[in-house]
Amino acid sequence: MKKLSSFIFLRLWGWKIVGSFPDIAKCVVIVAPHTSWVDFIVGVLVRSIVGEEIHFIGKHSLFKPPFGWIFRSLGGTPIDRSKNSDTVASTVEIFEQKEVF
Repeated sequence: MKKLSSFIFLRLWGWKIVGSFPDIAKCVVIVAPHTSWVDFIVGVLVRSIVGEEIHFIGKHSLFKPPFGWIFRSLGGTPIDRSKNSDTVASTVEIFEQKEVF
């Protein structure tokens, strides 16, 4: 998978990865702005190339059938971003529950 990801990301798209992730078990990496669904594919490719265990949170509707199992298997956790929920507290709770994030 790493070879295919590298070929797509580095050769076909002509992008490069600059920098590295810190050598700690947990950290938060903010990726913005999200401009299209392709952003998710970019994240999956980068994760494959750098070989890091990376988890992510996403809006809860993404985790419903038929594709919810894919997002979970890729390390995703659903979060309710509605007005009636405390998104920050929910994010902190998810972060604290994971050994690696």
